[in-house]
Amino acid sequence: MKDKLHPIILIFTGLLLIQITLVPFITVEFVGPDLLLILLCYYSIKYGHTYGALAGFIMGAIFDLASGGALGSMMFAKTLSGFLAGYFCDENKFKERTFTLTFSIIIFGIAIVDSFIFTLLSSTTANISLINLLFRHNILSALFTAAVSLPLILITRDKKLV
Repeated sequence: MKDKLHPIILIFTGLLLIQITLVPFITVEFVGPDLLLILLCYYSIKYGHTYGALAGFIMGAIFDLASGGALGSMMFAKTLSGFLAGYFCDENKFKERTFTLTFSIIIFGIAIVDSFIFTLLSSTTANISLINLLFRHNILSALFTAAVSLPLILITRDKKLV
């Protein structure tokens, strides 16, 4: 387990800095990519739902502390997302689930759940409609995240990420 954590910690640190500093510049009305979710899905598919839930818990807790948001909202959303993405773990199908379009489809589904839970827990306005919540905050963000994962599939197709 210790050998599995070293690479994810290094990659996570870099992505956290990018997520907090650069991603807000390409975010349009709360719709932006979730780079941490892409990393979380990759490792959850590789190592399973228990590892995914643990990695999601740690990622979410650190992101909550670093971003100054509502403590626990991102932590719970990432824990659940890592757990759900881990159900796609299969040693025999790892390459076809992570280096094909299937990876973006998995990310799209997990991103909907992730952003729905996060928005539900961190929203301070009570008069937001369910349609607005689902479409504007969830589906569009999930599409953006899945679209960002597409070039990563092409770049890493012949390489091993760890």
